[in-house]
Amino acid sequence: MNVKPRKFALCLAVSVAVAVSASACSNAPQSLNPSLPGTTPESAADPLARSKVDTFINPEGPAEQARDIVIAKCMHEAGFDWTPSTPSPVTVLQYFGAPPLSIEDARTRGYARASTGTEQESQQSDAAQAAFAGSPQSGKVSVDIFGSQLSISQGGCLAKSYAEVYGSAENGMKATGVSINAVLPAVNAASADPAIAPIQEKWSTCMKTAGFTDLRTPGEALRNFLQGKNRDQAVAIADAKCREQTGFQTAANAVLSKYLTAFLRDNEAMVTEIQSIRNAAGQTAQKILAGTQ
Repeated sequence: MNVKPRKFALCLAVSVAVAVSASACSNAPQSLNPSLPGTTPESAADPLARSKVDTFINPEGPAEQARDIVIAKCMHEAGFDWTPSTPSPVTVLQYFGAPPLSIEDARTRGYARASTGTEQESQQSDAAQAAFAGSPQSGKVSVDIFGSQLSISQGGCLAKSYAEVYGSAENGMKATGVSINAVLPAVNAASADPAIAPIQEKWSTCMKTAGFTDLRTPGEALRNFLQGKNRDQAVAIADAKCREQTGFQTAANAVLSKYLTAFLRDNEAMVTEIQSIRNAAGQTAQKILAGTQ
């Protein structure tokens, strides 16, 4: 049976559900497992820990561009056009209470650009989906990443793109399957650190003087906006000013960095393995992007 070609968009990476914790948005006590990687802080934080983690939880750009080329060719051969969908980069601070907010941004946009997730629109026929993801009869490839098991079919364009760029489907899933989920135990532990409470109290006191008496944390103010409870831009402006006046972001980030340093320490072997896979894929990607492979 002939299948009419159809253009559609699909997420490039393996989909992993992100369980966003509200812990950094409240003062509620939390039950943490101290055996989880990253939940016992380092006494001395790596000043580059947050940057390293942000890099780690996002796929490499050139390698993903090369995968676009491989997928487009594969889908074209199957009778479909390919329109890549590029998710916005993720930062760990998006999940640590609230993303940073400058006074200028608050005055210009309020909380309008603040979000902890992206929506991907996907339109495809069953035949197109089968071409992309492969059929169940093709067999599965599975990997375990930080306790999450990811599986894909061996027979689709997705697996082909992983194999051509990253050397194998397994390597590709490891290189692109890392998500914020891996870091959430460390983020949640930082949120529950006793040093966070006085930082939040200073911010809350500042907000009271600005006329907002019912807010305990910047995360709570952001959550009210996202849920439609209070969309007054004055809240965002006061929030940004209070963060600056109290040194909230700097102090909170210092606590977080200790836990992210611990996360990198406790997961050194996995981080090194994934970075090695990505480095090799970067060289392959250059050849694909240059048209020499």
